[in-house]
Parts: sequence; C-alpha cells; structure tokens
Amino acid sequence: DLPEGAPLPARRMYHDTPIYTGDKAAFAFTPSNVMIGSEHMIEAALDTGYGDAPHLAENERYQQVRAGDEADAPIYAYMSGQAAAKAFSVLLTGSAEPATLFEAVGQALAAIDDRETLELALLRGQVDAIGVSVTPPGVNTTTGRALVTVHTNLRSAQDSAEIESALLNFIPRSAAAVQSGADANQAAKVTFLGLPLANYTGILLAALPVPASALPQAGDIPLADDLTMAFASFNDALAAVQGLNLQSGLIDHLDGSYALALIPRPNSPTPVLNTPYDLLAVMQTDDAETARASLTQLVQTYLASDLFVDETIDGAQFTILRAPRTGAPVISIGAVDNVVILATGSAAELALDARRGDNRLVDQARWQALSGARAPHLYVDINPYLNLIAPQPGGRQPSPINQIGINTHYLGGGIYQLELLVTTTPAS
Repeated sequence: DLPEGAPLPARRMYHDTPIYTGDKAAFAFTPSNVMIGSEHMIEAALDTGYGDAPHLAENERYQQVRAGDEADAPIYAYMSGQAAAKAFSVLLTGSAEPATLFEAVGQALAAIDDRETLELALLRGQVDAIGVSVTPPGVNTTTGRALVTVHTNLRSAQDSAEIESALLNFIPRSAAAVQSGADANQAAKVTFLGLPLANYTGILLAALPVPASALPQAGDIPLADDLTMAFASFNDALAAVQGLNLQSGLIDHLDGSYALALIPRPNSPTPVLNTPYDLLAVMQTDDAETARASLTQLVQTYLASDLFVDETIDGAQFTILRAPRTGAPVISIGAVDNVVILATGSAAELALDARRGDNRLVDQARWQALSGARAPHLYVDINPYLNLIAPQPGGRQPSPINQIGINTHYLGGGIYQLELLVTTTPAS
C-alpha cells in the first residue's frame, strides 16, 4: 500500500508492457521478470527482450568474461565500460572520484617498470569488464565463494606467479591479516611511489574498516610526474646523505615473493611505538645481506637514530633498535637465508619461531580452509582484526564471518580471475 497522500505512479505502455514511474525509480512487470530501474534502463531491457536491440549474451567481451565465471552460481553480476574501470577505486574508497590518485601511482609505476600486471591494470583503470559470480554458504557448508573475472586491456599481460610457499613459513599463527604476492620488486616500487600519498590515506581507504582518526587526508591531488619526481628526489637525497642508492641497493635485490603480516598484541603495546599490533615484512632477495644493510640505512635515516645495534638471533644477523629502559625490541631488520626481515616489536622472534615450525599460520585449519590449490594473496581473520581496529568495551560480538581469503591467477588473453573465499560460523 502507498502511504496516505502519496501520488500514484505514472503509467504508460511500452512494447505492450506497462511501465510505472515514481519520483525516484520506475518498474515494470513481464510474464517472467520484474524490472526496477530508470525508465531508460527498463526501455532498453524491453527493446532487447523484443529483439529490437542486441543481447548482452552476444557480446564477445561478455562471453570471454562469463566463460571464466562459475556457471551455476546463484548470484551473478556484470559491469563494463567506466563502471568496470572505476571499480577498484569504488571498492576501496566508496567513490569513483579518487580514481585519479590510483591512476597517478599506476602511471608513475609504468614509467619505471614496464611489466603489465593485474595490479597495474587496477591502478590505471585499464579494465574493460568485470564479472562476479557468488555462491553463498549453504545449509551444509560454512564456506562461501565468489569468482571475480577481470578483463583488462593490457597489451602484454603478465601471468600471476604463485607465492613462494617457503616464505609463508615465516608467518606466525597469531597474524590477523596477511597480504602477500609473488613480486616483491614491484610491491616495493608501488610503496615508495605511494609515499607522497600518505596524506590521502583517509580518501584512499575510506570504504575499508579502518579507524577514521588514523586516516589523514589533505592537499591537492598529485600527478604521476609529481610522484616520479618525488621518488627520484628521495633517492637522490639518500645517496647524498647516506651514500645509499635505493634502487640498486635495495629494490633491485628484491627478486621473489613477499608477505606482510599484522600481528595483534592488544594487552601489551609495542614499546616506544605504542601500537596494539606488530608489523612483519618478509621479502625474498638475491643478496639478503646487501638488502638488509640498505634497509637498515633507510630505516635509520628515516628515524634519525643511531641507536641500532647488531645482534645474532638463531644464527641470523639482525640490526635491532631496543627500548631504552626495558631492552625490548622496537624495530628489527635481519637476513635469513635469502630472506630479509623487517619487523616491529616481537614479530621477528615470532617469525623465526614459525620458520622452525612452531606456531605457523599455514599449519592452521583456518588458513588451509582458504588456501586450496593456491595460497591466498590476502588473508584476514575477521574477529581478531575487528577487535584490533575497532575495539569495544567488554569486547565485540563475534562476527558470523570467520576468515576471508583472496587469491588471483591469470586465465590468458588479458583476463585475470580473483577467487574470494569466506568461512562462516555454522548456524546453531
């Protein structure tokens, strides 16, 4: 029933079908469908249904994307054009407006790295179409699955290599979130190019569950040339002050996989930093000692501290900054085999324990439920993560979602696929 006094929707016929138009939307009924949207969209749908316009199913790009999706998934969505190109920006920020920030990073990255990857396509908006098929958890399963097929217009798209499994052995089971990838070199370039965007974090991550107070935002939006110039100036300054060439001394030695982990410590904040979590970064290199020395110089310069000391832990060389009174580790930089480690608090010790086989995340059922044939590029243990970033007095109510995992692989022809797995708590 309409609210008292509300105007009746206007009614008109189109293709022998009545279209009802309200003040915000239109709707129509056919023998097999209910249509809700703008008048123009409903007219276009009726034109297609009556054969006066081409069907989407006849579109070659749609067919390519649909072939990669799950055919029997009960929920399916498809987008193309600008909606697809801006999707990455909307996902992270809740708006298409900040897309220029991502494009600036993507263009700056392309200027110093000619490899065409999914990350580059997402940053630069080089996406023609996206298909999403969703199979939610059912009565007899606690795992939901979504496949996101991304059609890019990259001219020479690169395959998505698998993450080196040995590197993930460094991640302790207490990690609440892990982001990993097969290309530490490109990840480092994106990180350094993105440093001038630190003041825009509040814009870039506006749609994600991160405390707003921790997300600064300010200033005019920089262009790709601004980011490239800032990176070059930063490198020149390091060379002049410390004799460190960031590109040849560190980035060029990153030749394999990497992993970043967020490790909660809510009841014992990291000394000096006073954070309720520790951070851990592990990166494969072709020369771990050179990479460690360069990374140490970089961190010492950034912190303007000469209080780091060299130590040996489990036979591995580390440079550590310790808290003045307690001696607890604040920042640790080490080299183990072909891996360089950067950690805050006790994360380095936890990583070395995990490397020996103690309390590894990859051995836990919650990780294995999401890994399948490929390790997830993103893993989030929802309840510990939410308790960390948005704690509540007396504790939060447990989320029905337990963990989320995302992995990617290349289907060929410039088409990539992201698989999203979600584990849930069984209904009682």
